[in-house]
Amino acid sequence: MPYYKPLDEIKIAERLHIIENLQKLRQQIKNELPERTNRSSLLLATWNLREFSNSENRLKESFWYIAEIISSFDLIAVQEIGNNMSALTDLMRILGYKYEYIVTDTPNAEGGNERIAFIYNTGKVKFKNIAGEVYLDSKEREKFNLPYGFARPPFMVAFQASWFKFNLCSVHVYYGSEAKNATGEKDNVRRKNEIAALAEKLDFRAKKEDVTYILLGDFNIEKIGDEFYSALVGTKENPTGFYLRPFNESLYTNAKNDRAFDQIAFNMQNLRLEDLDIHEESKNIKMGVLNYYNSVFNNEEYYKPVAEEKYKEKGKEFPPNWKLESWRTFQMSDHLPLWIELKIDFTDQYLETLKKRPDKDQDIKTEIPKE
Repeated sequence: MPYYKPLDEIKIAERLHIIENLQKLRQQIKNELPERTNRSSLLLATWNLREFSNSENRLKESFWYIAEIISSFDLIAVQEIGNNMSALTDLMRILGYKYEYIVTDTPNAEGGNERIAFIYNTGKVKFKNIAGEVYLDSKEREKFNLPYGFARPPFMVAFQASWFKFNLCSVHVYYGSEAKNATGEKDNVRRKNEIAALAEKLDFRAKKEDVTYILLGDFNIEKIGDEFYSALVGTKENPTGFYLRPFNESLYTNAKNDRAFDQIAFNMQNLRLEDLDIHEESKNIKMGVLNYYNSVFNNEEYYKPVAEEKYKEKGKEFPPNWKLESWRTFQMSDHLPLWIELKIDFTDQYLETLKKRPDKDQDIKTEIPKE
């Protein structure tokens, strides 16, 4: 891939260190992820990249590891892109000409001035020329007690991969806390209400527009079955229309491996799960979380002096309680990529339907003109 050439610009000692880690990461990806070049499927992912803004805040090597991970997917939703987009610009330079991105503007300080982006392989995925942020109208804001709407407006884009056309909506839901806010409610009530409002709105749109919707990103769900999870999928008696693959412990998406923050949900209105091969009974489903710390940023002896030098350059005192596990999340992230493989080639099904379809002119009676 084109991103290997810039490695020539790095001094040999650091270059060898990066190459060694890249080789480990590439092997891990090869072992854990499906082959991305498979034309019959789409590798879709979501990843919250912690404070991905100014390039100066990360080591140079971080960008090669992040690029290696992103290039393993066909389409990935990325949250926490900052107001300063130099990090995203540098990442795209490494990824090369086959990759494009679509990114939001910065909405407001309340949402941390964060952007949401989609990065996609143009050889596999086509942007269908529709993109926009999702907002709530006055009735929706009142119903869900969200007077100011979403802290970070969700970002929805229309894509197509082979036969599969879909609207993809990425979110970074407001987190909040147990502390009470100005209205006397727990601050994390807003988190639940944002999820519920978005699920209802997109389900309504899916019914009206007859379009497949996929909702993914950082929902800040603590654990499967909690109130935030229920806000997304609803209950058996009152479902929201969105479906999640059955959960297992390997799908925790935070670096500490104990939270189900990130999810990929499919709307049930217009999506035939058997076509995408993601229904609950399917044995072919491939879905997982890539814990890249198994390959990179796991050598405290190497990185502690590197971190000390960085603190010194910024004129800051090196913390006596410095821990690699915390520091490295600002180099990579405190979230891990969640991915799923989707079936996108429906040629066989289409050919079968053609066998049963009558000729277009079969029922048309043609009169022969009299001489």
